[in-house]
Amino acid sequence: MTTQPLGELVWISVRPMLRLAMCIGSGYILTKCDRLPPIAARGAGQIILNIALPSLFFSKIVPTFDSKNISSIAPLLLMCVLYQTIGLLTSLVVSAVFWVPHRFRWGIIVAGIWGNYGDLPTAIIMSVTAVAPFQAADQDLAIAYIAAFVFMFMVTLFPMGGHYLVARDFYGPDKDDREVQIPFREKTKKFARWLLHFPRLLGTSAKRDVESIVARTISKKNPDENMYSRDVVERSNESSHRKDVHDSELGGITPVGPMSVQDFEGSQQGKETTLIDQEHKQFPRAKRRQTRLLSRILHVLQVIFTIPTTIILSGFIISVIPALKGLFVLLPSSPKAPDGQPPLAFILDTATFLGEASVPLGLIGLGSALARLHVPRNQWKQLPVGSILGLAVGRMVLQPVLGILIVKGLTFAGIIDKDNKVLQFVAIFFSCVPTATTQIFLTQAYSAPESVEHLPAYLVPQYVLMFISCTILTAYTLHLLFA
Repeated sequence: MTTQPLGELVWISVRPMLRLAMCIGSGYILTKCDRLPPIAARGAGQIILNIALPSLFFSKIVPTFDSKNISSIAPLLLMCVLYQTIGLLTSLVVSAVFWVPHRFRWGIIVAGIWGNYGDLPTAIIMSVTAVAPFQAADQDLAIAYIAAFVFMFMVTLFPMGGHYLVARDFYGPDKDDREVQIPFREKTKKFARWLLHFPRLLGTSAKRDVESIVARTISKKNPDENMYSRDVVERSNESSHRKDVHDSELGGITPVGPMSVQDFEGSQQGKETTLIDQEHKQFPRAKRRQTRLLSRILHVLQVIFTIPTTIILSGFIISVIPALKGLFVLLPSSPKAPDGQPPLAFILDTATFLGEASVPLGLIGLGSALARLHVPRNQWKQLPVGSILGLAVGRMVLQPVLGILIVKGLTFAGIIDKDNKVLQFVAIFFSCVPTATTQIFLTQAYSAPESVEHLPAYLVPQYVLMFISCTILTAYTLHLLFA
């Protein structure tokens, strides 16, 4: 229990947002001043993705987890799936209620499902869990929990083919915004008319049901009449069938005449030859199928076992096997190097050293990406404002409310440990993250002109709203968990 007043909890929530704004702002200013070119930002992104961030997670996972607390990863994976499902439903509802540009019809689905699970929540959660009311070791535990979300993000976006949804936006010819708006407005009008006439339609449907019940009752009372009607139907069907056969014969189908014995034997021999040919063709075809299946499996494994996912998985495996963990962390059964430390402790030290660069570099890269987004300020009337605001409110307002309710429900059900405040805080906080900036690079990779025409208008409002919604959510969550 904490004795901190609400004002202190608010300040604890605001302080990481200020540090976040300064780091993002530095990347933004450097890019606007042409001091951070795109090639440098992409190089920094590769360093973060393949070296710094995996090192950070490895350095926290190995000493933090063991066979007793590794089970806490399962609720986090479940929460990630639930948040992605909520995001999917949000984007579907938004695209059904408001019009969406043709070249962003699938992009809005991606924007709803995949949030920023990397540097952004890591920076805030590290800052919040480093001070009271959390304990000294809670920061390392929180970072280890974040690795579960990042792992699920990587698996669902790449091996499971989520990134292909971005490519679908650029298949086929383009459509003007008016071509999308007019059918959508007509559909909306029809739906509105249907809602207005729904009571009348309901009454008509009830009337038809009553009439059908009366008709069935009369048919039961007059079985002879029912039999007569069935007989008429059967006769009409028979006559129509004969007419169809007759028409088909007149339509050019020649009747087959009597077949000689030689013709029959020849046809049988032809059938045997065909079967032999088919047997010869089936083997290479089956071999080709096996080759394709094997290549697909290898491709999936190659995508799954990237550098980040491999390091995260290896960290979890090492942490639960005492013989392996003792090589990195000092345990009673650990072998000793000449300095008295485990023989592979230098690897863990190096990972810790590299991991410290991941969050600052990531935030600077985020500011650089936001600086390159072009929002058409003078064309707000032509923008899909409804879907832009709908997605922003859904991700940054509605989803956090649902996240609190889901976490509290899972805690009440015993799926989440009620005494594990760090896990509850991490699980709730990930409900309030904007769309991942990874979608920017995917859109640039799949679009022909390498442009992100529609995405900036959807991203900027979320990242602006983030500073308000994340502060409120953090303060409320701390009050909820520790008050």
